[in-house]
Amino acid sequence: MYQIELKAHLVAHRFRPNEGWVVTVDVDPMERAHGGQHAAGKKVRAQGAERHLRSLGVTLARHHDFGRADVVATHPVHGTIVVEAEGESSKQKGQAVYSALGQLVLSMRSFKHGVSYALAVPDEDDWLRQVRKIPPVVASVLHMSVLAVSSNGVREIELPGRETQHLPKGRSRADQLPSRVDHPEEIRLLYRPERISVLLVGESPANNGSFFYCANSRLYTYTAEAFRRALGVRVDDPKRFLSMFKQAGCYLEDLSLKPLNGLGNSERRQARREAVPGLKRRVESASPQVVICVMKGIADLVRGAVSEAGFSTVPFYTVPFPAMGHEEECAKALARILRRLSKRGLLDRTVQKRSPKRRR
Repeated sequence: MYQIELKAHLVAHRFRPNEGWVVTVDVDPMERAHGGQHAAGKKVRAQGAERHLRSLGVTLARHHDFGRADVVATHPVHGTIVVEAEGESSKQKGQAVYSALGQLVLSMRSFKHGVSYALAVPDEDDWLRQVRKIPPVVASVLHMSVLAVSSNGVREIELPGRETQHLPKGRSRADQLPSRVDHPEEIRLLYRPERISVLLVGESPANNGSFFYCANSRLYTYTAEAFRRALGVRVDDPKRFLSMFKQAGCYLEDLSLKPLNGLGNSERRQARREAVPGLKRRVESASPQVVICVMKGIADLVRGAVSEAGFSTVPFYTVPFPAMGHEEECAKALARILRRLSKRGLLDRTVQKRSPKRRR
């Protein structure tokens, strides 16, 4: 199995984009059989594997944070997994494994919560003998797992003396969203509805790693509470709520895509003004039927961006940001707006108020 074929099987069986993964795959010229000497038929097989990767919906490029890591997969529930892959080549298998291990170490830009690393090799005895030589303490210190890949699936290999980390599988059910996120825009896009009816606009992602679509921010908490009050929807399961939020045609944008809450007052005001053109473009793309600004201090800038985008006639609401004692005021105001929008049919019909069932 060539390296690019292994990458295609890995994505198909473990990191499928249609199951919520955002996947970037780096492919170098040698994998495509460009330059040098290659076995007969490799180029054709490489082309087939590349078509397979494209059909799965991956991005073939160098990753913006992890550089030339072979595979970087990010999921709103499972976090980010950085994978170095090896396959058949002119190298001896032992040499190839050591080379891949070195490349994986070079890609280790972060050990923050939600980021893990893996080495992927063909699921064949010769390869597995080599990876089992990796000292368990090394794998443990590096937060690293080993994946054995075949055309039929992917399994995690337990190294002698160390339990497996059990990296998430694409089809598994996770109970919680990550506690923080380092790439908010990748996560945000996973929850973008095909048709946006209601566009909420906040100031920016927070500089502490909390994020609406991680279900760990003030804005998430009080938005969910407003939906519970207005529509009777369940909010005890964050994944279920975020899926419902998307299904309802609701989407959260931010004035600035970079955190502003750590700036001084004058810098913050300047950064807000500089962010308006970007928001204007995103409003144009969203084509919302309603806009709700979730911070009074940015309302004029957001209204200006909406107007410049050509949506000056759509209903525009403003509610306070849920902080500094305004939490209840935010939840009440947002619930009031949601009831109004529901009556006007601007929320998806499948999101309806449900009364609790009585026990008999």
